[in-house]
This record gives sequence, C-alpha cells and structure tokens, in this order.
Amino acid sequence: MGDHVFGKAAARVALACAWFVVAAAAASAEHAVSPVAQPGYLLPDPYHGDRPMLDFSYAGYALVPESIEPDDTLPVVRVGDHGATPDDKASDRDGIAAAIAAAEAMGGAVVQFDAGVYDINPEPGQHDGIVITGDRIVLRGVRRAAGSDRETVLFMEHHLEPRDPNKMWSTPSMFEFRLDSQRNKRPRLAGVTSTTRRGGFTVTVDDASRLEQGAMVILRMQSPAANEARMAGLEPWDIWTGTIQRGTEVRETHRIAKIDGREVTFAEPIHADIDPAHGWSLRAAPLAEGWVIEDITFRGDAPDPFVHHKNAAHDGGWSMVSMTRGYAPVVRRCRFIDVSRAVGFGATYGATAIDNTIEGRQGHNAIDAGFFSYGTLIAFCDDLVEKGTFHGFGSSKGASGTVVYRCKNSNRGFDWHASGPYATLIDACTGGLIGNGGNYTVLPNHLEDLVFWNFEQTAGVVYEDYQWWEPQCASERYSGAKVVMPIIVGFHGPAASTFDESQCLLIESHGRPVEPESLFEAQLERRLGALPAWVTQRVGRSTGSLGGLVR
Repeated sequence: MGDHVFGKAAARVALACAWFVVAAAAASAEHAVSPVAQPGYLLPDPYHGDRPMLDFSYAGYALVPESIEPDDTLPVVRVGDHGATPDDKASDRDGIAAAIAAAEAMGGAVVQFDAGVYDINPEPGQHDGIVITGDRIVLRGVRRAAGSDRETVLFMEHHLEPRDPNKMWSTPSMFEFRLDSQRNKRPRLAGVTSTTRRGGFTVTVDDASRLEQGAMVILRMQSPAANEARMAGLEPWDIWTGTIQRGTEVRETHRIAKIDGREVTFAEPIHADIDPAHGWSLRAAPLAEGWVIEDITFRGDAPDPFVHHKNAAHDGGWSMVSMTRGYAPVVRRCRFIDVSRAVGFGATYGATAIDNTIEGRQGHNAIDAGFFSYGTLIAFCDDLVEKGTFHGFGSSKGASGTVVYRCKNSNRGFDWHASGPYATLIDACTGGLIGNGGNYTVLPNHLEDLVFWNFEQTAGVVYEDYQWWEPQCASERYSGAKVVMPIIVGFHGPAASTFDESQCLLIESHGRPVEPESLFEAQLERRLGALPAWVTQRVGRSTGSLGGLVR
C-alpha cells in the first residue's frame, strides 16, 4: 500500500502547488498567499480522503480567555511572613512551603515573593520538591525593571534525587502542581457510538444520563486496531512493541457545551477521527483551577557539559515546574537559567506558557506539552541557550492541539517525544528543526497533523530530502524523527532543510514564507472576528483581508 499512497500523495502535492502558483500571482513578491489557510480548503489526504485543516485556535489564552489575568480578588500571602527571607544565604524551602500551605488553607491566594535570591534546595539528597494541590495558587515574583538587576530569583543549589534510582526520568520537579489522590477520580460516564471526523465537535453516546452541560470530560480510546488509521497506513517498525501491542491512545479533555438527547457537543474541536469500533468512551476529567506562576527567575546548577542519559542528575536533577491535571494553568514572564527541565504540562486543558526564556547552560527539556494535554499554547518564548536545549519546545505522550507560536526554538530543534502526540502546530517560529526524543518501543514520535507554518530554520542540522518515515534497517533502533505525513507550508531560512515530498501530506512554498504570516492568528481572527489584545499588543499589527495579519 505504501508506494500507492505515496504516489497519490505526490500527485496531490503537485495539484496543491499548482493552486498555490495561481494564488501567488496576486501576492507580493515577498510573500505568497497560501490557499491552505483559507476557508473551504481541503488538505489532499490520500488515506482518509480530502479534509479541512484542523483549527488550532483553541489553545491556551485563546481557549480559556479568563486565564489571561489571575483573579484580582485573591488574598496575598507573603513568603517573608513565613520565614523565607531573600539574600540571607539560609534555606528558604520550608518558609516557601509554609506560605503555599497557608494559601491553600485559604482556598487560594497569591504567594508573593520579594526581589532577591531565595535558596530553595540548599541540602543535597532531597527526593521531593514542593507539592501544590490546591486551587487558585499564584506564585508571583518581582520582575526585573529596566535599568535594574533586582528581581525574584529562586535558586536551586542542589539537584533532587530520582524517586526510583533505576529510572533516570523519575526525578520530580522543584514545584510540582498536581491533584491530590482524593480528587483524581476519572470514572467512565458513557460509551461513544458515533463516527466523527477530526475537526468535528459532536459525538453520540449510548447513555447521557451521567453527563452535564459545562462538565469537563475525557474523550478516550486505546486500541491496536486503530494503529493503521492513525498512522495513515504507514508500516510501523516491528520493534515499536509498546505501540503495536497496546495501540495508540487518545485522551482529549473537553468541556460539554450542549446535550441534546444522546448527542453531546463540545466547546472545542476533536482532533482525532472517531471509529466507535475502537472502543471510545467519555470519562470524568477532574482538574484544578487557577494555577499561575509569573515574574520569577528560576536558577539551577545543571551540569556543564550536559550528557544525555548519563544519570538522573543530568537528565532531570534541576527540573523546575510541572503542572498536572490543571485547568488553564499559566507560566508567564519567567526566566529559566541553568536548568534540566523548565516546564512540563501533563493532562492539562488550555495551558499557556508565554513570554518566558530558557538561558544559560544546555539542559534536557525546555517547555513540553505532555501526557494527553489538550490545547497547550507555548507563545513568545525564547530558548537562548547557545547550544540549544537538548529537546526544544514540543509535545509528547498523546498531547493534542499544541501550538508553538512565535517562539525562538532551541538551536538543536523541536521535540516530539513519542507515545503518540498529534495535532501540533509550529507557527511563525525560528531556530533548529530536529531535537526529538522518545523510547523506540513507543514510536512514532508524532502521529498525524504536525504542521509547520512559516518556520524559519536558523540553526541546527540542515537536512537534504529528509525522510520522516525511514524504512527499518536491521537492528537499528533510532534513525531520525518518525512523523506521520507532516504538513509543511512556507518553510524557509538561511539554513533550510529539504524533505522527501512522498513522506509529507503537503509541501507548499518551500523556501519562501506565505501570507498569512501566522496560521494561529488567521484561524483565531476568523473564529472571534478580531484578534484579542494579548496578540495585537505583542505583534503590533492590524488585521487585514487575508484572514490573518498584514504588514
């Protein structure tokens, strides 16, 4: 089937390119107008049939606008009142933990740090960070003002130890936001009986009696029978045993907007095709609300040089922030210096990481949308590490609807960390291209709908005719990123890789950027009627007639 599918794909690409040439005739000499962003355009999909581009505008701030600013009615708890004093070279860990506990006891509060350096882990041998389980907890520091070097710095002197010494990846984060076990219940609520194409909003269930309008639910499926369709007919390597035996998995978090009999409509699009024969269901989705970190510099002492998988200290010893099962958590205006891992989102809905920087020594991971997170927005974030964080901005383990938007990525490249992430948009970004990871037993690195839109490759390895699905070779376990038929539009730059067209769903305007400059902005403007202020204030542009932004 492979040659037939790829042959049809190439023909479809040629047709799309012809359409592009016609559209480009009316465009400026600098940028062509892409038909792909226009309403009614159908992606040429030889396996599933022609279909619309997914709507990526349901992410982060754009999915949950109320997350743009924290609740201004929250009380304020000052860490200094609980024994955490900056710049005194004494441990501040207990004082910070006590302030957070006080905030949780209030039902939520702003935990306020003064300017100065707090020593948050001065003793070696610690196995746990500071755990936050309450709703509406805001960790707020003092941002460095122009002409000043005064800011809030949380300095992690020593690394944490792994929870399991045999698992290098089991080291916790210094600040671990998660649900407690009493709240983390996810019972099955209904079975899904309808066939729904990706991009749709509605499913039919066998029994809607346990569902409520406004409730958060998990749309779930795992089945080996779904593998062929979710890999678009491509042949998996026989060593991908976890994927082959257990099957690819979906756990999309959705909010129920409407119930009409047994018909359930979500507030946001479904990113995967639903075949009821694969055993789809709806489950409860408990989520904590109101988690925010803002205006804090996190400084570690990650080893230099970094050695991938050398030991737990190299891989994750100085991990700073993780947020698991949160409703619209936010990390904004933070700096991460000499860290192993900056931020990890897991099983979140509408998370936002915005206006953050990764600096200093090379670490293991930058900012990741992982573990079935839905609609994560990584925006206006810059990886300033000279070598580039080993695994740059990206997605992993079933995350969907992830948008990496107007970021300067790691000089090494993006991360698609296997275990079935899908529906990821790389939008108007710069940096390196390939920085993926993931265990070979749970490949591919990324399933369908990885979209590059106007990516400018400015760093990293430059590839020629890169194969996204290389054939298996003898006992080889790894050979580049394994991605199911990516969509590549406006890929350009002084160091621009080229790709094997037969292994892409669509390549358009290679070597030349297109209009609209940002697919996320074009789709968001179309959905809302106008771009919100948090976009226009940062981009500094006005809306135009292309369904996006004009110069």
